[in-house]
Amino acid sequence: QRKDVFQALKLNDGDELINVEEDKNEDDTIMIVTEKGICLNAKKDDIPTHGRIAAGVHGISLKEDDCVVYMSQINEDGEMIIVTDKGKFKRVISSQIDPMARNRKGSLIVGMKDGAKVLGAAYVTTPYMVAVVDKDNMVSEISSERIPIGLQSARARKLAEYAEDSIKAIYPLYHKKDE
Repeated sequence: QRKDVFQALKLNDGDELINVEEDKNEDDTIMIVTEKGICLNAKKDDIPTHGRIAAGVHGISLKEDDCVVYMSQINEDGEMIIVTDKGKFKRVISSQIDPMARNRKGSLIVGMKDGAKVLGAAYVTTPYMVAVVDKDNMVSEISSERIPIGLQSARARKLAEYAEDSIKAIYPLYHKKDE
């Protein structure tokens, strides 16, 4: 008998699926960004192949009070966008983040004050618009090009159009190119 629904993976209590992608380019790596501002640029060839309903492998070694907010394939030709809950933004050139084996602690992608969190991250190779949702649920858009480039461990910077502590979420609008 043919099934219409198949289990894709096994999740443990507290786990959550945040992204699914087709394996595109063998030279790409997998970027993982956590709420505490840690990143790991994992080599794809370090991830073993498992059966369809396997639980998978550890991508990054998380601190107990941290969680993954972003995970996607990238290459060294782009930039990572990081946005914090304090209303601060930055871009990091992806070639500055050295690939390494998975299941490690990773390294800092954004310096933050205690209590600050990464709201979201995105990968950009061609400029596009980013939707920014404030705490009043008002939505505005900003070009990825307006976000300042900084060193990997540097703090993100406040942009004039957003008050500190005003941002609730960001959504990359990959389809809406900045021209």
